[in-house]
Amino acid sequence: MARDNSDAFAALQAQIDRLRALGTVARDIAPEVARELRAQLERNIERGVGPDGEAWQRNADGSQPLRTAAKALTVRAIGTAVVATLHGPVAMHHLGTAAGRIRRRILPSRRMPQPLIDAIRRAVQQRLERV
Repeated sequence: MARDNSDAFAALQAQIDRLRALGTVARDIAPEVARELRAQLERNIERGVGPDGEAWQRNADGSQPLRTAAKALTVRAIGTAVVATLHGPVAMHHLGTAAGRIRRRILPSRRMPQPLIDAIRRAVQQRLERV
């Protein structure tokens, strides 16, 4: 009596398809990571804190600085890399080269802070769950 292995072959083919999908996951996931990172950076800007969660120095009148900084923020995927950049005067504030010489970091400079690591982890986990 011949055995019917069609279910086993279908399951094996499904597993092969899932593994093949993982082969391009870094490239496929980069735009999702970029969206998560941008969202986290925007939340930081809204709260008036740097990437490490440290509050920015207030303006001379006591108001929160750089409220519109998100307009100068670009976060995009290039292949498997995610690149975040600042444009215009906001970049000068980030570096501490604007008038007043007060540095208000928006992007991480040395180590990736935990909130940004968590954003990356969320994007990766969501993508892997779909795969």
